[in-house]
Amino acid sequence: MPFTVCLVVLGRHVEGLNFFEVLLGDKPALTPQQSFFQRVLTGDSAGATYHAELALKDEPRGARREGGGGNRIGFGQRHG
Repeated sequence: MPFTVCLVVLGRHVEGLNFFEVLLGDKPALTPQQSFFQRVLTGDSAGATYHAELALKDEPRGARREGGGGNRIGFGQRHG
């Protein structure tokens, strides 16, 4: 078994080694909302637009008009 696979498995099951799963695993390190805000904060308008379009494409149709659903982060809210 490759060494990197062993590190990923350890990262999933040993709390102190969970950074291995983030570094070497197949899941993205940031949520789509976090990726969007990262692009906005760095001034990457093309990247921010791309992530916003992806989020809107994945959102169920009508969720914006009806005021429900969606994974939105409001300004001034704390998440973590």
